[in-house]
Amino acid sequence: MKRFFLIILTICTFAVSGMAQAQQKYAYIYSQKIFKAIPEYNTAVSELDKYVKDLEKQLQTKLDDVKKRYENYRSEESILSSDIQAQRRAEIIRLEREATQFQETIYAEDGLIKQRQDELMKPIEEKVLKVINALADENKYDMIFDLSIAKITVFQSPSLDLTDTVIKRLGY
Repeated sequence: MKRFFLIILTICTFAVSGMAQAQQKYAYIYSQKIFKAIPEYNTAVSELDKYVKDLEKQLQTKLDDVKKRYENYRSEESILSSDIQAQRRAEIIRLEREATQFQETIYAEDGLIKQRQDELMKPIEEKVLKVINALADENKYDMIFDLSIAKITVFQSPSLDLTDTVIKRLGY
């Protein structure tokens, strides 16, 4: 009798959990498509690219200067006094450290590039997220997936794609 009761209880538990899962609502978006539809985003990407190229150019100038000074030092080393050799080596080492520090400042986890990216992109991302959250609240979605990130899906119904709705709500 106990065994029969446990089997019935197990079946009921699975049935209730199955009904709870059936009530969940899901949708998905393609964030890359959304962002590409926003002119401000494309402008921000171009501005960020230009900023990165300018920083990389500054860094390359510093590295080239170190290399040039080192090559000059090597070619003149034999005719320089030991005091001047020491001064030049110290200067080359100082410039190399400055270049390395500048490189770290650019590419660090919270470096200049990341800071500029946040400055340019965060307002746009917040605007998009606000629209997505509003859609989720209005339509009672339990979860909205970004398929630009999660590339592996076995099946996705076009009726669950909110990408164009988000773009329209943003006014584009």
